[in-house]
Amino acid sequence: MANNLGIQVMAEGVETTSQLNFLRQYGCDVAKGYPISRPIPAVQLEQWLKPQHAEIPL
Repeated sequence: MANNLGIQVMAEGVETTSQLNFLRQYGCDVAKGYPISRPIPAVQLEQWLKPQHAEIPL
């Protein structure tokens, strides 16, 4: 329904690839959680956020 209203949908706390696939199937626009990246130290995050990772498609 949110997509039909032009609202971007974000899922937080995704823990499994199955959950991520389910969300993709039902039109979730953005997700964050373990399948994307495990918690990492700030120094590693800076490297991860460099331009090659600026846009990660869901």
